[in-house]
Amino acid sequence: MSTVKKFIARIDSIKGVNSSLIVKSDGNLVASSVDRPADYASLIVLSSKFAHNIMDTSAFSFFQSMNFTNGSGEIFHIFPLLEYYLGVIQEPGVPANNTIQHVSRLLSLVKTPTAPQ
Repeated sequence: MSTVKKFIARIDSIKGVNSSLIVKSDGNLVASSVDRPADYASLIVLSSKFAHNIMDTSAFSFFQSMNFTNGSGEIFHIFPLLEYYLGVIQEPGVPANNTIQHVSRLLSLVKTPTAPQ
């Protein structure tokens, strides 16, 4: 488990990242540095299921990330990571593209070589 906590700490150290969590595809929380992790885990599971349904229906093979913005301007990113999902809360005022690029770069080092890039 300490490896997962170190991974979360590494994600959180990326410029533009406020906090993060890892959720298994079945919705079980693995590790988190966010407030209200259950709320974010639910959003990850529901939106990922919808994304997979859309992909199946329209013949797309994968998604790299999904983004949500709430009424206060907080941006939440979801990244698939093998059989898990990484949720990232972005720091205010940071361009979303920068956060996505930095997180995706780190995740590309963890994914298997056969995963779509």
